[in-house]
Amino acid sequence: MIPLLTLAILLQIRIPTPEHDPVPTGTELELIEFVDDFLYTVRLMPSFEKRRADALANISIILKYCDQYQIDPLLVAVIMRFESSWKTTAVGKLGELGVMQTMPRLFKKFDLNTADGQIHAGVSHLRASLNACGGDLEQGLNYYGANRCKPILRFVRWRLGAYKRAVRKYREGGQ
Repeated sequence: MIPLLTLAILLQIRIPTPEHDPVPTGTELELIEFVDDFLYTVRLMPSFEKRRADALANISIILKYCDQYQIDPLLVAVIMRFESSWKTTAVGKLGELGVMQTMPRLFKKFDLNTADGQIHAGVSHLRASLNACGGDLEQGLNYYGANRCKPILRFVRWRLGAYKRAVRKYREGGQ
């Protein structure tokens, strides 16, 4: 077993200290672990530290809007992983912007040039999508990406599977 400090040095992870940083707990810790697991494959790239810092900076925003709209933050993290790989500068083929790949013409009231605006728009759209499909998670994810509850598209099954695996891993202690 590798000691935690040695592991942190090898992975270039800064360990919070009680006098400087509050130690994350609960959902915040789940999201940090999710980000670290996702970025593990790029940890040796020069952009790793910035990508990790940017992703971790979004966690408080995710928690704020997930609380407001009653959405599971881990679900939003999975969507962000698939939509943009946690990149606030991501631009989709159809002009979608940001970490949650929302369409600017549909979300004019949000500032999609900021992570806060991108996440707020995405989480509010996810809530509306779930409501439009009667609360059904699979259909709501389909509506989020295709503006219809059915038929279920393949990408939705991948995301739903990733979400279920994340719940097992980070909440139920499984692999």
